[in-house]
Amino acid sequence: MEHFIDFSEGKALMLNNADWLLNLNYVELLREVGACFSVNNMLRAECYKQRMEKGLSFLEFNYMIMQSYDFYYMFQHYGCNMQFGGDDQWSNMLGGTELIRRKLGKDAYAMTITLLTDSQGKKMGKTAGNAVWLDPNKTSPFEFYQYWRNVGDADVMKCIRMLTFLPLEQIDEMSTWKDERLNEAKEILAYELTKMVHGEEEAVKAQNAARALFSGEADTEHMPTTQLTDADLNDGSIGILTLMVKAGLAASNGEARRLVTQGGVLVDGEKVSAPTASFTAEQLAKGIVIKKGEKGLPQSDAVISPARPVDLIVKSPERFSRVRRSRSGFFLPVKFLMKQIREVTARMLSSGLHRRHLRSPPAPAGRYPDHWW
Repeated sequence: MEHFIDFSEGKALMLNNADWLLNLNYVELLREVGACFSVNNMLRAECYKQRMEKGLSFLEFNYMIMQSYDFYYMFQHYGCNMQFGGDDQWSNMLGGTELIRRKLGKDAYAMTITLLTDSQGKKMGKTAGNAVWLDPNKTSPFEFYQYWRNVGDADVMKCIRMLTFLPLEQIDEMSTWKDERLNEAKEILAYELTKMVHGEEEAVKAQNAARALFSGEADTEHMPTTQLTDADLNDGSIGILTLMVKAGLAASNGEARRLVTQGGVLVDGEKVSAPTASFTAEQLAKGIVIKKGEKGLPQSDAVISPARPVDLIVKSPERFSRVRRSRSGFFLPVKFLMKQIREVTARMLSSGLHRRHLRSPPAPAGRYPDHWW
């Protein structure tokens, strides 16, 4: 995060809420904090309404109280009076402002940003299981590039508007692109974001590697690796479905089977026609290139090559880690945020894709408004 946020002396702080949550006495928390929350009003929050339909655990029910206490604690000890987060956290954030008002008699504020969703309305985030890491040790620059290179046609311009700092005039011109030019827009999106996160040198390497793979001139130098041993082979061979799952090109055998039957898997440029296809250790010894796409259009690649006599290396650009939901976040001083907010708000509002929602004046005691204005 140091690439984006200044954590030097007197600047931003990175805090772990376990430092104060783990020391809480449950009875004291119920008495001092729980008394400030109305169950009836909590259940009116949209976040709880959605969870009630699928089943709401007691742990999930406490999210609002815990997140509110985080804000309350940081307000007291660090002077944090504004919380910034996704709009799905609106009710929890308002709970914090209300707790501060009731316990301390002071005002605090919350600001939300519209979540990044795909054309089907699915959240592109860690809890959706399709996220990427900023840390290059968890998601390599090549994987990062490929993720954005493979966004859907319907999502590419939204991502460019929301995530890049390209001139608005250029974005407006790109919004008229269609068909093959959308692939060019995806390359621009992937390059700009990779450059922003990993630097220009890594962005150029990732782009060159992706173009080489797509053209058939495979350059595997910058692709991530996963090691297989001879134990992964069954009777001296490994099936294409298992190989795709291990390479991270499919989440399950079922998904891999669907891709193969739809003609979306190529090995060394040849379409795999049957999900029963397998490869022996001898075939893998010289290395093979697997390309995965939808309906025969290659989008992601994996390179399988030997490491040492008993090992195989699976190199895959689409091996994204599934992570559990984490409640920790960044709560930054208002002075630090304001400059960032001023610079970004104008661009995002002009795109028509972002909404900013500020907390309304303090609500009556016990009321948690679940709306924006």
